Amino acid sequence: LALHPTPEAEIPPAVDVIVVQRSDNRVILNLDEVVRTVVHNFNLSLGIFNLDQLSFRRQYHDFQRAKIIIATAGTTFHNLLFFQPQ
Repeated sequence: LALHPTPEAEIPPAVDVIVVQRSDNRVILNLDEVVRTVVHNFNLSLGIFNLDQLSFRRQYHDFQRAKIIIATAGTTFHNLLFFQPQ
C-alpha cells in the first residue's frame, strides 16, 4: 500500500502502545487498569485512540509505528494490516 507522503507536522510522535477505545458497546471495561499497568510496569508510552475520529492516513501511520495494539474484537483489527511487528 503506497500513500502519499504526509508532512511531518501532521504526524504526531509515535507511541509504543495503542489502545483502541470504541464509542459503541465494545469498550474496554478496565481501561484505567490497563493504562496503569502498561505505563508503570512496562515503562511504555501509550495512546488511547477512537478510530472513528482519525483519518485513514493517521491510522496507517500510528499502527505502523506502534509496538503493541490493545483493542476489543471487531473491525478494529483490520488496521493490523499496517502493523509492523518488531
